[in-house]
Amino acid sequence: MAGIDVAFPEDGPPRVLDLNFRVNGSTAAAWLRGSIERREGVESMRLRSWACERGFRDLLRIARRAMERRTLIPLCLYDPATWSVGGSPDSTGFSPGHREKGSGRRSVSSPTRA
Repeated sequence: MAGIDVAFPEDGPPRVLDLNFRVNGSTAAAWLRGSIERREGVESMRLRSWACERGFRDLLRIARRAMERRTLIPLCLYDPATWSVGGSPDSTGFSPGHREKGSGRRSVSSPTRA
């Protein structure tokens, strides 16, 4: 995924200022918004990131449970064992709003923190 910073000057064509080759909330949200709104019936979602000190296997287990509860739409998972930079396993994804029982309103809930 990539984000692109563009300037729109009044006296000329748009100009690309910066290419951001990383996961960022606005790019993924723009691409996935319509399908998430239709599938989940939500009008909002939050970008969430978290680390898991207990290891990558626990991160996967927690992410799968959150997906089953429909509180997480994962964008990426990081396993430090596969890269030389180290760190803790982490994940980034969307947390869509969910319907409050009997109200027709939606509330936003977060995936389980590791």
